[in-house]
Amino acid sequence: MGKPQFSSSAVGMDGQLLSVSDLCLQLGTGFKLHQVSLQLPAGQIGGLIGANGAGKTTVLRCIAGLEKRASGSIVLHQRALLSEKQSLPTHLRRVGYVFQDLALFDRLSTFENLAFGVKGSSAQRAAKVESLLQQFRLEAYRDTPVSQLSGGTRQRVAIARALAANPDLLLLDEPFSSCDRAEKKRLMRFLRQLILDQGLSSLLVTHDSAVALGLCDYLGVMDEGRLIAQGTALSLYEDPPSLKVAMSLGSACCLEAQVAEDGSSAMTALGPVQLMRPTTQKRGSVLLRDEDLALAGNVTPNAKVIFVQRLDGNRYRCTLRLEAQTQEVDLISDYPLTIGSVHGLALRPKRYTFFPVDQTLNAF
Repeated sequence: MGKPQFSSSAVGMDGQLLSVSDLCLQLGTGFKLHQVSLQLPAGQIGGLIGANGAGKTTVLRCIAGLEKRASGSIVLHQRALLSEKQSLPTHLRRVGYVFQDLALFDRLSTFENLAFGVKGSSAQRAAKVESLLQQFRLEAYRDTPVSQLSGGTRQRVAIARALAANPDLLLLDEPFSSCDRAEKKRLMRFLRQLILDQGLSSLLVTHDSAVALGLCDYLGVMDEGRLIAQGTALSLYEDPPSLKVAMSLGSACCLEAQVAEDGSSAMTALGPVQLMRPTTQKRGSVLLRDEDLALAGNVTPNAKVIFVQRLDGNRYRCTLRLEAQTQEVDLISDYPLTIGSVHGLALRPKRYTFFPVDQTLNAF
């Protein structure tokens, strides 16, 4: 089987395209990138997600030309940025980069920060900056030092500056790390709409599964310098190839399952389930997401609450004991759940991803 790609469909020859093949990097005697390969079509948002130190930012830095010892191939918009024969310097790569710390000039105004990334005559630069101020809704902060701006507004300034030179690709390193929840929600919506309206291509790094799933069309999951899974955000969430990938993309737990004779269904503590694909294994676990479980008044009580943590509103994180198992799950409830209370818990009807016993044990 060939290597998975961010996009399984062909990309037109006239479209912007990022293609990374067998990207490798050794840093000292320790960290490496191990043959990272990915593709991203024009007008799409790709994301790299994984734990701290997994290599996500290093991939961005290689694409931007900031890691001089990288090897492999990087092609952007049919231009070779990195090959056996050459490595283009950063300023020739036509890449916009928003660093995690934003790298803004705190003592300068919003206008002055944006002007730093614009070339041309004074009149041309001023016109371009005014256009960016309007496009990014920054007119009110034109003369304000960026040190006095909120996290979300500073982020918009950094993105606007990165786009000032009209790059072929926008790279974003943890773009919402300085935003509170409300700012993050607004900025995600703004960035998504901007990319759709402008036909931009972007690759971002995040450790936040909500950002990855809410913003990205395609995702790659990184672990210890390797890209261990790629695909559409939806396919990786609903049918991950491993439990490690599943847990990288949000809350997940496993429910022990005894597979039926035909291999297409299984019995669990919460009843029978259909499997995503037939298996020859006799027992293992099925993957559960938060939304797969619900309290059901018409179901015989089968789950006892042994721990409760209120999250927000009427959302509670509960640990429930199912028969001989202890499962930690998130539940949506219209009333408080109390420790010791017993409830009927039901599974959403769908096909579930199955993992064999050995993979289940190795994931925790």
